[in-house]
Amino acid sequence: MQIVLKPLFFVLGDRIQTEKEKEVLRKAHQHGHEIQLHGINQHRAITKYKDEEILQQLELSKTRIETAIKQKFSNDKTWYFRPPWGAMNNRTTSLLKKNNYKIVIGDVLISKFNFANFRTEEPYRPAVRKITNSTKGGSIIILHVGQNKHNGERTWDSPATAKTLDKVIQELSQEFEFVTLSELLK
Repeated sequence: MQIVLKPLFFVLGDRIQTEKEKEVLRKAHQHGHEIQLHGINQHRAITKYKDEEILQQLELSKTRIETAIKQKFSNDKTWYFRPPWGAMNNRTTSLLKKNNYKIVIGDVLISKFNFANFRTEEPYRPAVRKITNSTKGGSIIILHVGQNKHNGERTWDSPATAKTLDKVIQELSQEFEFVTLSELLK
């Protein structure tokens, strides 16, 4: 049985500037995947920025997403925001809520989703084990794109990423129903 999922991609605005990056985002959107906000960059935690800077960064990221996927969103679109490192405080939480952003912090995280770090014959196994052991009903699983240490390329299309997702989906589908973030947070 083939399971079809529509994952959501949280993207950094400064990672959708080259034509290759825009094309990857455009293809994801064309395949029905939702594209949402992860900020403009990961140079500093959002808590270190002034309120105006945060809102400017999010607007710039939204504009870059719209430009990349060649679609203008309506003003009533729900925008989800996953803060880099999950770093938030009362001020930033209040600011984002006041400006109608929905804050998302996943409870199952594979950070630096870079399998070059795993020194095993089958590098996907540690990630699969961590995800399947940590997931419970209502979990939000975050798979964080990393970079290849040798050439700086992002690992979003790594064969190990695909194999990991395949194994995770096979295992979790025996116990859970997959839903989109929008469906989960209704």
